[in-house]
Amino acid sequence: MRIILTGAAGGIGRAIVDSCIKTGYSIAAVDKSSASIESLARQYPSEQLRAYVCDLADPASLESLFKGELSSWDPTALINNAGIYPALNLDEYSFEDALEVFKVNVVSAGIISQRFARVCAGQGSIVNISSVVAHTGSLDVFYAASKSALVGLTKSLALTLAPEIRVNAVAPGIVDTPMMKKIAPDRLTKYRARELLSYPVSAQDVAATVGFLLSEAARNYTGAVFDVNNGLHF
Repeated sequence: MRIILTGAAGGIGRAIVDSCIKTGYSIAAVDKSSASIESLARQYPSEQLRAYVCDLADPASLESLFKGELSSWDPTALINNAGIYPALNLDEYSFEDALEVFKVNVVSAGIISQRFARVCAGQGSIVNISSVVAHTGSLDVFYAASKSALVGLTKSLALTLAPEIRVNAVAPGIVDTPMMKKIAPDRLTKYRARELLSYPVSAQDVAATVGFLLSEAARNYTGAVFDVNNGLHF
């Protein structure tokens, strides 16, 4: 399987890379940070991982991503993992801040899915990484709204791309990654208190769910949202 993965250098992204490569897949790893993606690339042979720098909020950067090697690479899966979490209160947001969240978290996922569908080799699969806040809401209102929109995008793409491409989403709860450090300690304590299970959700747990959705075992799933949140919401 040949996979395009956005946000590959982040916490969940790195766990997905490791899991997929152990399974024997090849990955086109995409990230905005050239230093981070180059560091990731040094950990794997080039035949297992190709590194690409792309600013998903920039239309020109997005377009160039598919004009090079990816245009003839014949990918069979796409994981839209990239996302930004500003951790801002409503009155702290500017118009530009809100627009940036939707560009990265929703619009880029839709456009990359469009491009992927054009070059997908045979039966394919798309997995979008949403969040528990798509169900519960968040004090970061635009982040939560973008993750809700990503669930809507998932279901709409499933309708549009069937039967050739399956499209599903994973909605993690509180995951121990660098992004989690943006959550205020008092909010994090309240979230943790609502979880029904005592052990934390790890990036590897999310990667395992993604791996299932990519596999033949998930061939009957499309338009579904898999909640990986320790019972934080159900």
